[in-house]
Amino acid sequence: MIGSATLSEEEMQRKIVFFRQGLLNLNDCWLVNLDGRETKVAPQDCIDVERLAVWDFEQVEERLRNLYMNKKDLLFEHMKVKFSTAT
Repeated sequence: MIGSATLSEEEMQRKIVFFRQGLLNLNDCWLVNLDGRETKVAPQDCIDVERLAVWDFEQVEERLRNLYMNKKDLLFEHMKVKFSTAT
């Protein structure tokens, strides 16, 4: 462990939300709470929300390394919400 800090009351009350997106229809998007509740939303509502995913320890380590080295995280970029190009 590198260090630890006590979370503020505001941090403890913050709602953590992720998004998931349909594979076949990119317009199918949901916001997912930590308790598993989902709300259907438009893809635009998922901008700047992290995709629901399982990360192994190597990916977490790489992500932290990229953060501290101010490098773009290509996997994180790839996991951003996608928009349909169909018109």
